[in-house]
Amino acid sequence: MSGLIGKKIGMTSLYDTDGQLVGCTVIEAGPCVVTQVRTTEKDGYEAVQLAYGERGEKNATKALAGHYRKAGTTPKVKAHEFKEFEQDLKPGDTVGVGLFEEGSFVTVTGNSKGKGFQGVVKRHGFNGVGETTHGQHDRSRAPGSLGGSSYPARVFKGLRMAGRKGGEQYTTENLKVVKIDKDKNLLVLRGAVPGAKGSLHRQKGTGGSRKGSIKSPLFKGGARVFGPKPRDYSFKLNKKVKDLARRSALTYKAKDGAIAVLEGTGIKAPKTSAFAGMLKAFSLNDRKALVVLPAKDENVLLSARNIQGARVVIASEVNTYDIMNANKVLIVKDAIAALEATLTK
Repeated sequence: MSGLIGKKIGMTSLYDTDGQLVGCTVIEAGPCVVTQVRTTEKDGYEAVQLAYGERGEKNATKALAGHYRKAGTTPKVKAHEFKEFEQDLKPGDTVGVGLFEEGSFVTVTGNSKGKGFQGVVKRHGFNGVGETTHGQHDRSRAPGSLGGSSYPARVFKGLRMAGRKGGEQYTTENLKVVKIDKDKNLLVLRGAVPGAKGSLHRQKGTGGSRKGSIKSPLFKGGARVFGPKPRDYSFKLNKKVKDLARRSALTYKAKDGAIAVLEGTGIKAPKTSAFAGMLKAFSLNDRKALVVLPAKDENVLLSARNIQGARVVIASEVNTYDIMNANKVLIVKDAIAALEATLTK
């Protein structure tokens, strides 16, 4: 879809063909420079990146300056990609308002004017004290009672209150192109840009002035006020108990003959076949094995990550579950001293 980047200049009014005076928005659209062309072979999709507005060389990062220099242009303020662009373009080409035709319809996306922190009267259209709201005193622009005293003792999410207004992105569709000035790169559209977020809601008389969002418990099918909370089954064990459990687990494995001491893994490169061959020597092809190393070895870790049931840990990180869950514990000889030091602290 073809498009341009621009900025809103202001509003004006023009007479249409029926003699009606209509409000129009004047946009300076372009000229935009093609800074990059995306292709399916290189990027996985097709798009055209356009840039608009001049930026000082000192205000651009080296990465952006190099990106625009590669396209043969100066640093720009705004860049955006348009997929399925109708024209065949290459980096360095310029696109202007000639892309559109008078009488056609366009879709415009832009940011509304930021109005800062505003009260409920300006932000949501509350009427204040004039209609004698509940919880309202002699303050004409106060929000009034927020509800929720002893039950549910909190403010519902989505309640319309004071806050930041404007500065949000809106999209307005089907705006008619009334006039095009190619010399000044001006595009005159019928209507306002960007569109309003919808009409203001009345505070009173609607029956839903205090409900906020549709997720509120006051709405039918809304959230539960005091929903179930999952029980926490965790409990704390001191270090002595943990060490005793690990020693006991190793003792049981030793009695069952499920512990073997290795001179070394013999794995010098990250190969799954090498680790699988080591397990095959102990008939652990389809069984669970725990390999204890004296220190972290990336070659062994990478070799074991694709083998189901195999777990590799260093001596200081051995835990009771890993020991009991393994069919056989393989301890590298150099890890025995580190394992003893860990369990006898």
